[in-house]
Amino acid sequence: MRRSLRSCSLVAARRPASGVRGVAQVTPLLMAGLMIGNLAPASADTIDFETQIRPLLVAKCGDCHGPDTQESGLRLDVRHRAFKGGDFGSVIQAGMAAESELITRITRGDPEKAMPPDEPLAADEIALLIRWIDAGAEWPETDADRLARET
Repeated sequence: MRRSLRSCSLVAARRPASGVRGVAQVTPLLMAGLMIGNLAPASADTIDFETQIRPLLVAKCGDCHGPDTQESGLRLDVRHRAFKGGDFGSVIQAGMAAESELITRITRGDPEKAMPPDEPLAADEIALLIRWIDAGAEWPETDADRLARET
C-alpha cells in the first residue's frame, strides 16, 4: 500500500523531504475522500427493479420460466423462486454476477445451455442484468411474490 500512496500525486505534492511523515499526514485525508466517494448519492445509473429488471425477465424469460411453465424447475417471475433457483441450483448470486448461472446462460458462456435459446439478449440488456446482480440483485417483494410463495 505504501507504494501506491507514494505514486499518488496528492501525496507526492504534499510530502516533505523526510518522506514518511508526509504520507502519514495525507493518508487520513485520502482515505476519507475514498470512503466519501463510495457513499455518493443515487445517480442515473440506479437500477429500478420494477421498471427495468422485472419487465426484462418477464419478456425474455417468462414463457419458459414463468407462472405457467417452469422448465428445469426455474421460475423467474417471483422473488423467492428466482433466488431459490431450479433443478440445477441457484441462478442468481446477489452481488456476484460473475458467479451467477443466469449470467453464464445469457452471455452464452456455455453454448449448449445458452438462454434464451431462440434469440439472445441485447448487449444492453445483459449489461443491465450484470449491473443489477453486482449491485445486490434488489428485488422488492410484491403481493404477487407473496401469493406465489403460498402456493
